[in-house]
Amino acid sequence: MIGIIGDCHLGASLKAGTKDPVTGVPSRLVDYHNTLLFAIEEIAKTCDTIVFTGDIFEHRYPHMIQQQMFSNALRRALEFGVKQIHILIGNHDQQRTASTTTLAYLSELKLGNIIIHDEPGTVRIGNDALHFFPYRDRKYLAAPTYAEGIVAADAIIAGLAANLAPGSNVLIGHMAIEGTFFAEEEAELYTDNELMLPKASFAPFDLTIMGHVHTPGVVSTNPQIYYVGSLEKRGAFESHKKQYCVVDLQNRSADWKTLPCKDFYEFGIGLPKTGVDLMTGLLAQLVKQIDSTDLDGNIAKVEISVSSEDIGHLNPDAIRAELLRRGCSFVYPPSVSVKTERACRNDVKELGSDTETWSQYIQGFVTDKDFAAQLIAVGNNIIAEEEA
Repeated sequence: MIGIIGDCHLGASLKAGTKDPVTGVPSRLVDYHNTLLFAIEEIAKTCDTIVFTGDIFEHRYPHMIQQQMFSNALRRALEFGVKQIHILIGNHDQQRTASTTTLAYLSELKLGNIIIHDEPGTVRIGNDALHFFPYRDRKYLAAPTYAEGIVAADAIIAGLAANLAPGSNVLIGHMAIEGTFFAEEEAELYTDNELMLPKASFAPFDLTIMGHVHTPGVVSTNPQIYYVGSLEKRGAFESHKKQYCVVDLQNRSADWKTLPCKDFYEFGIGLPKTGVDLMTGLLAQLVKQIDSTDLDGNIAKVEISVSSEDIGHLNPDAIRAELLRRGCSFVYPPSVSVKTERACRNDVKELGSDTETWSQYIQGFVTDKDFAAQLIAVGNNIIAEEEA
């Protein structure tokens, strides 16, 4: 049995939390670390091998705290009884300006039981084999065209298939498969540099498990191809459950387990010109939306729309406080959009003079007479200059 953990992205979505006032460690990084430890501990109950699909860190120059937390997770895995840890290199792990990776420090330690796969390769486990395909794109493969990139990637797969074991063969990689629908936040992958590998190329393998794409799911049942997804959620656009995978080599099957991630919720509230009762109305709208939502320990964002004449009655902190009172672990500062209420003037005619039209326009929505007079004067001067 082997456990497979998807893209970790330690250091992502840090703005969706606070910083510890003493240590300076972001609360969201702690969330990621806790989820990672949960997956490792659960996997260690039935598996002696763990595979990470890549993208361990969000950024190519990870903070030392992020490296410390990942190293801590590896140590904990070994303490739990895991005998081998395999880590694929993903696109976020590659240092494109130098021939190294963010995990090169682990490679240099040559620990034996922690293996970094920055090159394609095969590892035998008894009569079975794990085949590793780290991230490669068209430029990495020095392919002038997309078609040539696919040919080069297929050659890598064929090379792995040449080392099939007599038992089960599982390919684990950090690549995209043809027909994949990317989330809007992954739109940068829609380029001719990103290779979408043909499903048929994986026919020699009993199972193919890919990272890289953050939504877990079935790509194909014949051959069996799956995405394990990513470790944690980054926003409300990820409404799916996050999972890790346990592969039974004997039965050549995969079992999916849910991770205890925090959910993100987005709410939109707004009222036309209301006056002193604005906050009562906005809070009533918010409560109606959240009454059926489990906010406990989760993360929320609110967008508020109000009239320009009501802006003085708005108290965004009260909206945020209500969500925190309902159990949210973090609430983004509310986003406020202000709508200007403009009166319709039937007496403004197309045939009127420019200065007359300007004056009537300003008087239609600026209630402060002195300020309106200043705007009219400035506008009239500009009109005069243009007509001179």
